[in-house]
Amino acid sequence: MNAETDDDARLRERIVGTWEATETRRKFLFFTLHVTARKTYDPDGTWEMTNLIHETGESNVRWTGSWEIIDGVLHERLEHSNVPTRSPLGTVTAAVIRRLDDRVLDLTESDSDPNIWHRA
Repeated sequence: MNAETDDDARLRERIVGTWEATETRRKFLFFTLHVTARKTYDPDGTWEMTNLIHETGESNVRWTGSWEIIDGVLHERLEHSNVPTRSPLGTVTAAVIRRLDDRVLDLTESDSDPNIWHRA
């Protein structure tokens, strides 16, 4: 790991806690699901994420891993999953932190749209 900058240290302190993002997923022709992802970043550099399907009350995904912030980029490594076929273990993602304050975490991965999370 690179030497941590003051900005990275501030981001690391601010990101700790639980965040939520809700999305609507269309299934089949007339069926829609509302899914809330809940992710917790712990101070020890680990994270956990679960998904809740509102229509069924079911939480069908649980992922855990490690995280670090280098030069304003959040790096996450997937280390455990109850559905490893969705994302292989060892997968590392990197997302630019566009905004991080007391209420909003705005991340952008290189190949995706912005990903907005709200503090739970």
